[in-house]
Amino acid sequence: MQKKYQVFISSTFRDLVNERQDTLKSVLDMGHIPSGMEAFPAADVEQFDYIKKIIDECDYYVLIVAARYGSMDAAGVSFTEKEYQYAVAQKKAVLAFIHNDTGSIPVDKTDIGVALQEKLAAFRKEIGKNRLVQFWNTREELKSKVIISLHKAISEYPAIGWMRASAAASEDLLAQINQLRLENDELRSKATVPFEGEAALADPTSAFRIHYRYKEWDVRAWKASQGTATVDWKTLFVLLAPQFTTPRVKTLSDRLSVQR
Repeated sequence: MQKKYQVFISSTFRDLVNERQDTLKSVLDMGHIPSGMEAFPAADVEQFDYIKKIIDECDYYVLIVAARYGSMDAAGVSFTEKEYQYAVAQKKAVLAFIHNDTGSIPVDKTDIGVALQEKLAAFRKEIGKNRLVQFWNTREELKSKVIISLHKAISEYPAIGWMRASAAASEDLLAQINQLRLENDELRSKATVPFEGEAALADPTSAFRIHYRYKEWDVRAWKASQGTATVDWKTLFVLLAPQFTTPRVKTLSDRLSVQR
């Protein structure tokens, strides 16, 4: 059963509106669930607490970085970097896409202040540590790299994902049936172990003599008698086998004899 994966899209907001929309649409076209703050950018602590809950529910984390560091909290850390740090701490599969030439980006989509540029440079460097990063130059190039990277990540590192409750129930039932099949095969293998004492068994056609005694009522008293009979094992089994397979209900006399 094909699963749907939830993908969190993280970036600065106003300078990457089109790129975010492309990524969102690509995730939908792949049949998965995009998540992100499209309704409002993360710009305060309360919103960030809500964002963390969304990241917790996601299977993959897509980070897009261009030429802006983004809105910062009181400590001077951008909310985009805070999202990234939280995703890494939660061991999410991070797919990072960094613009390759920030000098080609229009001025109105860049940070002009030196302090912000230094923070952005440090953030870009941090992303590249111990992690494969995809570099992009154009909107179209970013879109294709996001699709290819997501396909590869889902194929090589499948996450928990989501599925319809009915489908999940069906898979649980199949798992139970398969477990029962394995247990049945194991029991069959144990039941088919050859009997090691077969050589010591008597020949079914071999005959032997039986000595027996019995009593019969003779008008006024019981009369004791005895006799002998010759029988083979096969005949004896045919006579006794039905007694082993037919349930026997105790009669009143049987119960009384047990009580005595």
